Amino acid sequence: MAPLLLDPSFFMKITVVEALFAIPAGLILKRTGHSMWWALLCFIPIAALFGLWVLAFTRWTPPETTKSEDAF
Repeated sequence: MAPLLLDPSFFMKITVVEALFAIPAGLILKRTGHSMWWALLCFIPIAALFGLWVLAFTRWTPPETTKSEDAF
């Protein structure tokens, strides 16, 4: 029987990997006019799936930007 991976370093590694998905997801959500806080759903798999479905069927209206914000 395989040992359970419940040591603290395992949870730290999972958090880092999840952050590698959540940060770009937040930036994409911001560009589509949604709140970056929706990216926190990446940490909960079922909630992330729900968030993808909501994003797929909502209207994408990016906020108006000025020329200085488009420099990035």
